[in-house]
Amino acid sequence: MLERRELGRDAVTFLRASLSRGGMALSRFLLNLPLEEGQVYAFLPDRMDQEAARKFELGGLLTEEATRGIERRVADLVASHLRQSDDAYAVFENPVMRPSDQSAIESPLSYFTSDQEIYYFLPPGETGTDTVIATLRGVHSWVFNGTLAFAKGLGTINNRQQLDRQVLEALAACSEHILVGAYDYEGYLIWSRR
Repeated sequence: MLERRELGRDAVTFLRASLSRGGMALSRFLLNLPLEEGQVYAFLPDRMDQEAARKFELGGLLTEEATRGIERRVADLVASHLRQSDDAYAVFENPVMRPSDQSAIESPLSYFTSDQEIYYFLPPGETGTDTVIATLRGVHSWVFNGTLAFAKGLGTINNRQQLDRQVLEALAACSEHILVGAYDYEGYLIWSRR
């Protein structure tokens, strides 16, 4: 059985390192948030001891069944966020793809660009857990960083739209949750505002 496990200051340090590793504008803006004032947690098996839970970079700690369960719990969190208001977005960075790449052009996933960076997103509304899971799987790269934010006063974000850095900064400032890949991308750390 999975539980929500609070992870403390070591997790904030890992979260900061993950955001720094991605090197994209949104992550740089997210680093400006008061991360120490929030809570960092993960969905983990209730039998996992706390020492293992703090080995954020280590893989092989989770069974395939646990990994699928974690993915579903994170997808439920994302879907719940998207239903909260008509300006709720889930945004995930892709640090390796560029808008001119054939794989980006042919991608079935929605994304917006800023300069030459690609950000996959899910818009507000009724998004099913399976759609969120497909997006999470489609976004995975050598680094996984994302945010659940509100685009307050920014208007609608459209597929393949070019956005300026000020919009990314505003999204970061309105972030309620930050998601980063952990446990060798078998799980996630989630930061939440208190």
